[in-house]
Amino acid sequence: MNTPLRTLLYELKNEYKEQPAFLFVEEGRVKAVSYEKFLQDILSQSSHYQQLSQKRIGLWGYNSYQWLTAAVGILLAGCHGIFFDGNLENQDLIYLAEYSDTEWMAVEPELMEEESSIGGHFPMEPYTRRQTEGTAEIRPETDFMCFTSGTSSSSKGVVISTNALSICVREAEGVIPGKRGERYFLPLPLHHIYGFTEVFHVLKRGGTLCLGRGGQYLTEDIGLMDPHIAFFVPTMLQFLLKKKTLPQHLHSVLTGGSYLRPELEQEALSQGLELYNLYGLSETLGMICSSKKEKGSQWLGPFGRIRFFADSDGEILVRLPFHMDGYYKKEEETKQVLDSESHVFRTGDGGEVDGDGWIRIKGRIRDTIVLENGEKIHGEDTDRLICELDGVEEGAVISLNGGLGAVIVPRAGWSEEQIRRGVERFNQKRTVFLRIRHIWLRKEKLPRTSTGKLKRFCLEQEYGKGEINGTSV
Repeated sequence: MNTPLRTLLYELKNEYKEQPAFLFVEEGRVKAVSYEKFLQDILSQSSHYQQLSQKRIGLWGYNSYQWLTAAVGILLAGCHGIFFDGNLENQDLIYLAEYSDTEWMAVEPELMEEESSIGGHFPMEPYTRRQTEGTAEIRPETDFMCFTSGTSSSSKGVVISTNALSICVREAEGVIPGKRGERYFLPLPLHHIYGFTEVFHVLKRGGTLCLGRGGQYLTEDIGLMDPHIAFFVPTMLQFLLKKKTLPQHLHSVLTGGSYLRPELEQEALSQGLELYNLYGLSETLGMICSSKKEKGSQWLGPFGRIRFFADSDGEILVRLPFHMDGYYKKEEETKQVLDSESHVFRTGDGGEVDGDGWIRIKGRIRDTIVLENGEKIHGEDTDRLICELDGVEEGAVISLNGGLGAVIVPRAGWSEEQIRRGVERFNQKRTVFLRIRHIWLRKEKLPRTSTGKLKRFCLEQEYGKGEINGTSV
């Protein structure tokens, strides 16, 4: 039986065999797993889940090699995989499990005590179980589900077939930098499509994937595994540059998920790093274009058969040979963004497309702020300008009764008066409708998703409840 994901995994095993596929930290030590051993561990997991074939199996846990082998094993067993964030609160987990019709839940052992309301659940199977290749039954592969970040609405389940995943990996071959045998550091959440697909992009490249355990272990993990290339969201890169803890062999960084500030880019370049800006969405299986030196970090070029174009409203559309099947139980919402016959997806992002088919993203169309004169602006576009002001660590604009307010996290040592004067100078260069009318200083970092995207609606909710105070400009 020709199953797309299984075929891809056997190809990788046959080509790279005993070459290290993964490094990961376990009990304070770095462990290595070969391409051949990786397939064996997946088949072991698959045999464990075969008794639940065609069932909808949730996976609730943190980044780990065990999580990854379980996820792929579930898919090879012919089950529907549903990937949950290990940091979800119990009530959120229950809501998403009910929405996704999860029947069984494989749970991180340390989370078992918290898990109480999902009908069928069991500890995640250890990856150390043994199963020979020959006894692993071949089942038809189905699909898996990730959830959107929910920055503008409640999370939706994005259904992705293993066939689409396989096509995506093959189309992107050779896109990421590096060469066979180099170490790639991935601290991004595996339950999210960005992290999950990058695993396979690295393996197709013949690299060794250094699997990070998450943001709280960032410094420790990158120090122990000393990668050549790393996948970050901008906040991770900023943290490491500020801490001056870059590993010895790191030469390239791939970043995505949120806006890359010019000053952050320049700091990275000044420390000898090659920087690649990525763009993609859950619905497009993550990365679908990347920056190159010749055009700078803000212009992004597609790979393979992917093609970009823009409609009359400036929304970026993309035609591509792989995409989600749809949003789970949300047929109308799926039709609004995806034409499955033409394979055209509406990204929800506004921007430009040049003559070469490269794009420059300005901000979310669905994150548009309507001003009192009827003019529309991209919230993210104005965020970038606020972030470039002196003394601003982070900044974001919110809708303020037809005008604009700004929530600002100041840099250490900068007073509210200094920030206010900077915003006043900013306003002098803008028309009256585009000026910031009110500012709020915030001690805490701005609320973001696990992939670094701003939760603007949380700030607007805080304003609506009177939880943030500030001063007029």
